[in-house]
Amino acid sequence: MKVLHICPDSVGNPGQRYLGSTKDILDRTEYFRVRGIPCERLLVRDRSDEWLCQKLTQTDLGQFTAVIVEMALYPKALAALRRRAPHLQLLVRPANAEFYHQLNYMLARGLRMRSRHAPGTLRANGRTLRYAFKRLHWDWLWARQADAVLCITRWEQDHYWRLLAGAEKSKYLPYHLPDEFSQDVPTKLTKEMRCACLTSTIFNPLLLDTLRNYARFVRKLGSGRAEWDFVVTGTPPSEEVRLPARVRHLGLRETPFEVLAGSRALAQLSDYGFGFKTKLLDAIVCRCYVLVTPGLYARLPEEVRSWCIVLHDWSEAAVNQALDLALKPYPNDDPNAAFRAQAFSTLDQLLGTA
Repeated sequence: MKVLHICPDSVGNPGQRYLGSTKDILDRTEYFRVRGIPCERLLVRDRSDEWLCQKLTQTDLGQFTAVIVEMALYPKALAALRRRAPHLQLLVRPANAEFYHQLNYMLARGLRMRSRHAPGTLRANGRTLRYAFKRLHWDWLWARQADAVLCITRWEQDHYWRLLAGAEKSKYLPYHLPDEFSQDVPTKLTKEMRCACLTSTIFNPLLLDTLRNYARFVRKLGSGRAEWDFVVTGTPPSEEVRLPARVRHLGLRETPFEVLAGSRALAQLSDYGFGFKTKLLDAIVCRCYVLVTPGLYARLPEEVRSWCIVLHDWSEAAVNQALDLALKPYPNDDPNAAFRAQAFSTLDQLLGTA
């Protein structure tokens, strides 16, 4: 057996090491290493379907028994791959239920008709809506070519991929934190009464919604709960979000784990966005509760729910209760180990290594 592993070129960029998609792709790299499966990685330049089509014509596909394609961006290349090498087992890992994901961009962006930004928001939402239907078409096209769709959550398996690919093709392959990142997690976790919100250098509507809700959460406390420290990483745009004065800016951090290791809670307060929030599992590995909204909680895997504190409303009482719950003893389960076992089992069955 030999596997062709098709990945976006971002996975080879050291600056993208903590990107959620990079960590997820490295799960397969870990699997190949542990199982001793020969693998050749093909990095797709700029995530280009046309580039991949051309590259595949120059590749000896007869040497491979299976191909795993990371990120569902290549309908033309996958159709060509199926025609040229029908012997290959074709497994595709999409990042999100992309149609729903794009619609969430529109909802997170919002539209205040009396705002001076309304015309620009309308244009942006129009572009996003067109792109949402384009991605839906792509998903339908490549799902017809694939032997299996590797779904990152059971919710998306049941509510999206089974509709496009069918129940037989839709396989559950959860994300787990790759072993190579375990060295980044501090061995000694010294917890403070700290709540963190992790952001990025690039802000999209989903991340801005999370940040605005974090600001709303902290404002509900006023000057109360002075024993708690509220922090934010990255470089939040002040013109987009006005954070309360008591929120400390930590700037860009080399890894998220140094912040999470000393925190009691991570705020992931947005209903929007599909796929799986990898920072949520980063927090759990660092024994840190996650504050979530009801909409996000409903889509989360059962394995992580004991680590989640649901903010059911935005009252001062609910905010105070969430902080109180973040001080309770941690659960004894290990979602990361459970996800890893499930992911390995799924790939074992598909590749015949069980």
